[in-house]
Amino acid sequence: MLIARTMLPPESGRKYVAAVDASEGGDDGFALAIAFADGEQIVQVYGQAWEKPKTRTIDLSATVQGIAATLTRYGVKRVYGDLVQRKVDLLVSAAGPAAEAVKQS
Repeated sequence: MLIARTMLPPESGRKYVAAVDASEGGDDGFALAIAFADGEQIVQVYGQAWEKPKTRTIDLSATVQGIAATLTRYGVKRVYGDLVQRKVDLLVSAAGPAAEAVKQS
């Protein structure tokens, strides 16, 4: 077990899956996790949370662009999330071609 690491670099040939807890643009933050299966173990290789700034709402477009770049690095084409994930889909077109990897499963 690794402690105090939030990222392991992508490995060629691995199949990664991602999950997002999307912000609604209000008081919530935004979180992303990426993992792969190794036999019966699940190995989380990436985890990041974007907190809402105290004085304004989270910049959803910039956050989605950052997530899309990370998903591209890991070769992830599908993101799992809750119903708020639909709001991420609406931001994909605004974020540009790199964000097209962010889609509801």
